[in-house]
Amino acid sequence: MMELAYEFVVQSERPRMAMQQVGVALGLPWATRQSETELALLNQVTREDFSKGVTKFLRMAQLPPALGIKSDAAKARMPTRMLLSFALQVLTRGSE
Repeated sequence: MMELAYEFVVQSERPRMAMQQVGVALGLPWATRQSETELALLNQVTREDFSKGVTKFLRMAQLPPALGIKSDAAKARMPTRMLLSFALQVLTRGSE
């Protein structure tokens, strides 16, 4: 996982934004303190452009959307079993 994140960041024309996109994609606490809209404004891009990078990294890493980018309504609809399965999947991919 770290190799994918590294490649994503170093191949980007905007490494700082790419690192933020990786953080949001993985649902890391430091990255989810601000919304995608706020991060996009900091990087002087649209929220859609910022989100495209998040989605691109998730596709590269073959991960489902992070809880950090799911809406509260979407999280509330997920059964506990699915949340636990999702968390386990994310944690085990991180150890590869």
